[in-house]
Amino acid sequence: MTFLVKAPALVVLAAWSLALTFLGRGLPPGAVVAAALLAPVGLLLLGSDGFEGWAFRPALLVLLLSLGGAVLFLHRLAEPSLPPRYEGEVTVLSERPWGKRRLVVVEGGGLRLAAFVPPRQVVGAGSHLDVEGEVLPLRKAREGESFDFSRWARARGIEGELRPGRWRLLDGKSGWAWRRARIEAALLLKLPPLMRGHLLAAWTGGRDPDLARAHRRWGTSHLLAVSGFHVGLVASAILLFAGPSTVGLVVASALVWAYVFLAGAPASAVRAALMVQLYLQGRQMGRRGGGVNAVALAGLILLAWRPWWFWDVGWRLSMTAVLTLTALPDWGKGTAFLAGPLVWLTTAPVAAEVFGVVPLAGIVLNLVALPLFAFLLPLASLAALPVLAGWRGGAAAARFGEDLFALWARAADGAANLLVGEVTFSALIYAAGTFVLFLLLARKVGVGPPRSLAAALALTLFCATSL
Repeated sequence: MTFLVKAPALVVLAAWSLALTFLGRGLPPGAVVAAALLAPVGLLLLGSDGFEGWAFRPALLVLLLSLGGAVLFLHRLAEPSLPPRYEGEVTVLSERPWGKRRLVVVEGGGLRLAAFVPPRQVVGAGSHLDVEGEVLPLRKAREGESFDFSRWARARGIEGELRPGRWRLLDGKSGWAWRRARIEAALLLKLPPLMRGHLLAAWTGGRDPDLARAHRRWGTSHLLAVSGFHVGLVASAILLFAGPSTVGLVVASALVWAYVFLAGAPASAVRAALMVQLYLQGRQMGRRGGGVNAVALAGLILLAWRPWWFWDVGWRLSMTAVLTLTALPDWGKGTAFLAGPLVWLTTAPVAAEVFGVVPLAGIVLNLVALPLFAFLLPLASLAALPVLAGWRGGAAAARFGEDLFALWARAADGAANLLVGEVTFSALIYAAGTFVLFLLLARKVGVGPPRSLAAALALTLFCATSL
């Protein structure tokens, strides 16, 4: 029973993913429940010789969890019950440009609401407002639209839209959003452009539009999204100083979660923090869990909390990339060399579907970018501290960090000019990425080569025909 022994959480994750896919396409509850039961049965049979020899209790637990997830999603994905109006004090969690308006996310009275306001009504994160207005359901995607605002908003905990009639700024600011805004303001005012943009992304999850366009051209946009890479750097640095003691592990856990919340708690960062938490807990108990199973377990926790994350591009890219990395076989030095291209191949369908194109330059640049930025981001963070603290000579350290990022930008531009080309979304790239991911996962849990190939091909055809 390879799946039950090595990655039972992966079986449940497959069942939940299929159930959410069916729910997203409007299939009836019976089909959703059937999918949640048939998916784990199929995977368990794939890793065994029929029903004989099944470990009954673990198999039953997997089936019950799969079924429970489907029932939970049927309940959670229903439209929330909203009051017709809201009146009272709210706190601004975030605000950002949204077309010709600004999107302001506010929280108060047990509700988290989105308000679209004119550009002149700029309010800082952490501000307190006295508002009154109509509360409406979130707008769903119309036929032919690829972006569904309702799913995007629900993945961020937003339950409805507020159309304010009264909008009055109160005194005082507080909360994580306010602290994040203060750090962003310091970075924007005191650091040079390239250093500012990279640290804005790494420290607070902020985005510099010009830098984002450059990284899209290079195929390295993931470096600007707070994810497992950034959380791993923070956790490693903390453990280096805190040590492996129980107190050190508790301190590391607390600081990792503080960093994630400071960065806005995106799905990829929360997933990474959960994995760090599982690792620290296992280390304290003297256990070492399987990589694929740990990734799947983190994904299950996130989906149980907010099922709408299933449709979030950050969650999908993060889960796909880390599942690919943890499923890689041990090819010695070849593993490190092939990791980048294989992750590019498995994530390209998701990225191309959302962003339109995926640059081929990313295949080569990411071989260098990840180890380089693992050194560059901590060094730049240290170089930024003197100028942020107002110390004499701090500007020189900031210029040093800026020069390092400028060298990277010139090298990346040169590589992008040489490796001209990009991949658009197609059935072929979707099938290739899906096939490789399924094959790697099946082999990782111990399914034999013939079965792995046949199962990966069958699952790829099923997914491709459902496009």
